[in-house]
Amino acid sequence: MEKREMAAAVEVAVLARDKSKVEELLGQGGSGSGEEALVRMLAVHLAAAELGFFVRHTGFVALLDALAPLVREPAEQVRSDVVREVAVRTVKTACPELVEASAARAAWVLTLIAAALVDLFTQLNVTGPALDIPERYADRECGLRYLSLEGQTFYPHGVAPFLLAAAQLLFQALDGQLTPLGLRWHMRASMVHQRFLYEPCSRLMTAIEEAGMAFEGIVGDLSLPYGQCSGWHGVLVDYYLEKTLFHQHYDANREAYESIQQACDAAGFAARLTGVVGKKRPDQLKPTAQLMVETSSSVAIDPETRNSAGSEGEAGARSKGKTGVG
Repeated sequence: MEKREMAAAVEVAVLARDKSKVEELLGQGGSGSGEEALVRMLAVHLAAAELGFFVRHTGFVALLDALAPLVREPAEQVRSDVVREVAVRTVKTACPELVEASAARAAWVLTLIAAALVDLFTQLNVTGPALDIPERYADRECGLRYLSLEGQTFYPHGVAPFLLAAAQLLFQALDGQLTPLGLRWHMRASMVHQRFLYEPCSRLMTAIEEAGMAFEGIVGDLSLPYGQCSGWHGVLVDYYLEKTLFHQHYDANREAYESIQQACDAAGFAARLTGVVGKKRPDQLKPTAQLMVETSSSVAIDPETRNSAGSEGEAGARSKGKTGVG
């Protein structure tokens, strides 16, 4: 596999949260240079959402300590070139494996760390479970000034807002260097950021739209290898579903409908409302008219998980089913 194809396959596997695929692509052992081993560890743990690893990693901790003074300023006053210089210098100093790393490889490592920061903040504030983090990062005040935008104060009762602020700092510094993985997590970071503000923020809306346009530009470039990677269609479905939520948050209902249709197309899924006469409950004696949703999918279905009501033909054939909704 060529280098460019390998990089694309690894990104898709991380986006798909496929730890075993990342390990297969990058190797499970300790072979290769120290730089390759570090990248392997970061990618595998991010794909598996094993976020405790990042909290304990020396380079991760050193980078957060270096970024802490920068998030005490409003976002409008923070210069991207300063953040980039501090981040690259710190991560190379803290991780001897990266001393000779190219600018592109250093940017890739920072992207993985920024993605982990977004996941950490989301786990601590939204999804759970609880995770032990150093007390200095759990400060509810640190990062609030950077995250407060356009006259809106960031939600003051969140846990460890500094983690989200540090992630946004890194994405700001890496602007123009982000690959599809970085673009997706930048969108995710900005969407999470928006949900902790009280009103729509034009700055975040623009960041999400620009990252989405860049991502779709890469998706539409047939000369790039992403479309040939295993798991790519699932990544596209996730992207369009998150884009749907973004449009719904900003009350852009027509755009949300278009995005959900794109998600259905990527998944090979179709649905339509119809009517049918039948019995909805076991104790119902007289058939009545019912509203039904008829669905079909071009995705292969495992014969063992297929239910008898919706199965037709062999595995891999188009499957159909009907679900009552009223």
